[in-house]
Amino acid sequence: MLGFMDQRNENRTLPIRLRRGLFRVACLRLAAVVAFVGSPAHALAAPPVAPGSAPQVPPGAAADAERVSGEEAEVEEAPPAPDHLVDAAPESESEAAVESGAGRLEMTLVAETAMRKDRVSGAPPKAGDEEMPRFMHGFRLGYLYLANHDRPVDADDPDSSLERKYEVRNPHQFLLGYEATQRIPGTSWLNVLLLGNIMISGLEQSKVFPAANLMLGFEFKRSFQTGVGINLLPIKEKAAHMIVAAGWTPTAGDLYLPLHFFFIPDVDGNHRAGVTVGVNWES
Repeated sequence: MLGFMDQRNENRTLPIRLRRGLFRVACLRLAAVVAFVGSPAHALAAPPVAPGSAPQVPPGAAADAERVSGEEAEVEEAPPAPDHLVDAAPESESEAAVESGAGRLEMTLVAETAMRKDRVSGAPPKAGDEEMPRFMHGFRLGYLYLANHDRPVDADDPDSSLERKYEVRNPHQFLLGYEATQRIPGTSWLNVLLLGNIMISGLEQSKVFPAANLMLGFEFKRSFQTGVGINLLPIKEKAAHMIVAAGWTPTAGDLYLPLHFFFIPDVDGNHRAGVTVGVNWES
């Protein structure tokens, strides 16, 4: 009996039906032995055994033993199932539940990975994503440097310089203004910006030099912005200039704190450059 149990331990890779058959045969053999040896009726009916003679076995018990041996031989001679079939069959309902849960988890991970790939590849943000404000406005202040303000534009006319013509006494000027920004959402890493502002400089010289800017730009990762546009001045000779700007916009709660650098080229060498900071909020 112990040898048979050891054989069952070595054949753990056999299919479930084969292992159940082996267990059934073992139980039948044990029941037959117990019924044959421990039965009171059999003990009373058994004739005495003479010394040196073989014990007599009843015909019914021998038939049962032959039948059990035949079933055991038939089960033991069955060929083992292939390994891939044994591994594929779940051994219990708990293992089937585990496999089902693992399949659902794998499907969820695949779906999340696909969503991330869509966002990286440029797909529009899905509903539920954090939305940035579309329209913002606020104040701006900063610093402006005016190059060659005292150099005459016309070499034959000494009064053609900005210093004499518009009474610009200092090239370093303070800026103050108001702006409005329209954000056009694109993807999670790129938005389009439309920006307009009105700025005043020269207040430190008791002068007012107004200017207006209209720009088209891009916003990367919801923080870095760059753009190009037109700069307008109330001067007949030079009413329009090009302007280029770039900078960052960190946040503080519901407030946006833009920090931008700008450059305005001029054909006569009166270039303007500076930096502005401000505070914007959602309308």
